[in-house]
Amino acid sequence: MTQGDLFHAKRTPTEPNEGTQKARILALLRDGGIMGACNTDMNDICFRYAARIHELRTVHGFDIETGGTMDGGIVWYRLRP
Repeated sequence: MTQGDLFHAKRTPTEPNEGTQKARILALLRDGGIMGACNTDMNDICFRYAARIHELRTVHGFDIETGGTMDGGIVWYRLRP
């Protein structure tokens, strides 16, 4: 097994601490369901939402999909099952 395999291996996600920016972004993604949430919504939580998404993926193990860019630079994100 290579290091890349370990990085992409499925694992049970761990919840971020309650009340943190990561927890608030995760709640936004969960509330959005299949439609997910846009970067403009996450910007209301924190300007460094991309860093929080990265931490939710790498530290906490959530599989978060990044969608295409729409008009005005709007990008959507959603949790994969």
